Amino acid sequence: MSKKNYLFLNSLQAKQARYLEAMKKGADVLDFSDISTQELKTSIITNPETRAKIEIEMLKKN
Repeated sequence: MSKKNYLFLNSLQAKQARYLEAMKKGADVLDFSDISTQELKTSIITNPETRAKIEIEMLKKN
């Protein structure tokens, strides 16, 4: 697993833990604004060339 994937997975696990804790305490509203959907879209792509092409295309669109 690459360092970027490891850090992303670690971040996602921390957010999941916060979510589960909030649900245990009966939270009605959760803030998901710190989750990057762009990051999620490319995080499962393991081929670095494919990932780079997709990320470049996404940058061009923004």
